[in-house]
Amino acid sequence: MQQFFSLYTGEEELILEGTEDLEKEGIYVSASRTGERVFLKLVNTSEEEKTVDLCCPFIEEDAEVRRIALSGKAEDYNSLTEGEKIVPVTEEKKFSECRELKGMSVTVLLFG
Repeated sequence: MQQFFSLYTGEEELILEGTEDLEKEGIYVSASRTGERVFLKLVNTSEEEKTVDLCCPFIEEDAEVRRIALSGKAEDYNSLTEGEKIVPVTEEKKFSECRELKGMSVTVLLFG
């Protein structure tokens, strides 16, 4: 997951306010930008699925987004015999439809 997380990083960090309550629930958020492309990364460290309410002043609610997510149990890993136990799932959605985070997941939202 660390490699996956590091692939989607912009050149400029964007400041997100009000994420302290999410962090108390085990959800960590970061945002960055390269040109017009915005990368919003969400990590759910809880085993439970969570619904988040994000307020991002630089992203409109009806903006088109590519959602790429990895999730699995804490003990899951890819091996030679099970090389695709944890694989990224990609969807095209609107930002307003990207509120649910599976347990133990890393989600990247790509805009622009």
